Amino acid sequence: MEQLINKGILPNPKDMDQDYYYCSVDGFGLIVDKMGNVYRFSETSLDFGKFASEQISAGYGNYNGRKNNVDDYVNSIAGESAGVNIAAGGQVGVSSWNNAPISTEVGVTTGVGVSVGFRETKRIFNIYS
Repeated sequence: MEQLINKGILPNPKDMDQDYYYCSVDGFGLIVDKMGNVYRFSETSLDFGKFASEQISAGYGNYNGRKNNVDDYVNSIAGESAGVNIAAGGQVGVSSWNNAPISTEVGVTTGVGVSVGFRETKRIFNIYS
């Protein structure tokens, strides 16, 4: 992980301005948060518009919950969420689920339109431990 951060392939959690950064290809992706947690996620969506056959997205997100420690980030990012994205080369999305905080994301994508989706996110490790 340290090599990927040093080469600029993954963001350095110590330098993050946002709560987390993400990238995905065809509904499968990774998230890295400010505390060094790395998550994998899969998402399913119903798309209205014109999207490439291979959907690629990358960007950042923020949530409105507690942000005091590693557990606050894991409890807010990991789990299930549902949301709406509006895309036109760039994308803006809002999501939440049950007691999870509201999360907003801004990114770039290979599509134009609106999508309604469901995401399942699981923490896989912390780069510092």
